Amino acid sequence: MHEERKSILELLAHGKITAAEAAMLLDALEGPEPVAAVVEEPAFAMPHLPHLPHRPHAPQPPRMPPTPRIHFGWQQRRQPIDPRLSEALARLGLADLSEEDWHQLQIHHINTAFVERYRGAGVKALTIEELVQLKIHNVPPELVQVVREVAGADVAIDEIVPLAIHRVNPELVRELVAWKGADLDWHSVAELGIHRTPLELVRQLRKLGMDEVSLADLAEMGIHRVRPAFVEEVMGLNLPGIEPHHLVEMRIHGLRSGFVREMAALNLPDLTPERLIEMAIHGVTADFARQMRRQYGDKLTAAQLVEMQITGHFDLGAWAEDWQKEAAFELEGAPVSYLQALKAMGLPGLDERMMMALYYQGVTVADVAGWQKTAVSDLNATNILALHSLALTPERVEKLAAAHGGSPTVAEIIALDSKV
Repeated sequence: MHEERKSILELLAHGKITAAEAAMLLDALEGPEPVAAVVEEPAFAMPHLPHLPHRPHAPQPPRMPPTPRIHFGWQQRRQPIDPRLSEALARLGLADLSEEDWHQLQIHHINTAFVERYRGAGVKALTIEELVQLKIHNVPPELVQVVREVAGADVAIDEIVPLAIHRVNPELVRELVAWKGADLDWHSVAELGIHRTPLELVRQLRKLGMDEVSLADLAEMGIHRVRPAFVEEVMGLNLPGIEPHHLVEMRIHGLRSGFVREMAALNLPDLTPERLIEMAIHGVTADFARQMRRQYGDKLTAAQLVEMQITGHFDLGAWAEDWQKEAAFELEGAPVSYLQALKAMGLPGLDERMMMALYYQGVTVADVAGWQKTAVSDLNATNILALHSLALTPERVEKLAAAHGGSPTVAEIIALDSKV
């Protein structure tokens, strides 16, 4: 019987029969006895599970090499102290230096020759920090010498270093002190180097006696490229009320010395620096000014030239009453001759501005005379501009008036033309 049980269990283990079928077979094999003991035993043999592989041991990290001891170059070399350098430093008041002081001197390559250059320039006392600043920024000994010579030995190295950084010429310092005195704002002097203000400009302004020019003015002149030749020529024209800021504004707006010279040669009665700048802004050229003066005479002002350029006309004012007396109004067809002819026609609504409007719209004196010969009843300067703008020539108006009959108005002429 043991063999039969084993066979049934093997069939169950191989999945050839179900557990219910195995139980039924075992019940049949055992007879009427309960199968409780069978239930307690495992229904089938559990398959043998393989052992998990062993985890590999992590490799041991390589041993780090020992950290090398870091030495600065000056520590590695441990150069002996040059006795000549010690003597030179002592003459500058630098004795009993610490190890850190020698460290600073060595890493910045400050040697005996460097120190002697400043002693030769008359420098009598320096600190280690000042020597380092002079070396880092390559400050010329001549600059230190000139600054302290003309402005006093109490000028700090911290104030001189920015001058070297921005390449301020020692001669510029000498010129400024001679002109403005020793109590200079050295930050403002450095700005002259930043903006490349020329030494020649300073000399030119000083020569012209423009003592009101400040260091800020000089920096602004450098920014806007005000040059000595420009200053000399403009100031030589003796424009009324000219100040340093006018020179800067002229350059900002692109004025050249030739433009200023040509305008001054016209002897305009109201020519000031402000008016000159205004003329440049609005494109009033010397050629335009000469042309207008040929047409309107020597009474023409700078303000009228600007107004003419902006608006196309200007206010003649009381001058209008003096047209007939002007000797300059000789050429037939010149604007003033045109205005004189219009004035003689007695056209209603004709003032100075309307006359200029007719001229610039291309209305000829012959056209006005032709319209006056037609039967139009309300002809005036404004209506003439309207007829001209609609291309209603005197001949066309005459035909339309004849077709209308009687004495039509300009509005009726225009309406009739639109229907034809």
